Amino acid sequence: MLVGVTYIPGYSRLEEDFFRARLGEPAAWQRVDEERIRWFYPDKGLSLLIDADGKDVFEYVLPRDFVLPADAVSQ
Repeated sequence: MLVGVTYIPGYSRLEEDFFRARLGEPAAWQRVDEERIRWFYPDKGLSLLIDADGKDVFEYVLPRDFVLPADAVSQ
């Protein structure tokens, strides 16, 4: 049984506006450190790690199984 998918694109350093144009505003976000921020789209089952210095990471689970971290900041 597949419970989630992690995808790391071959390209890197995409701007936040790129993701906003395609996914909309996140429902919540979490600052990981100075270079990384994580955006959450619970209705899509998607979390997105945006890394200013490296690879961005998409993580997908079924929307019904999506859980926001306790320290995520809601929009």
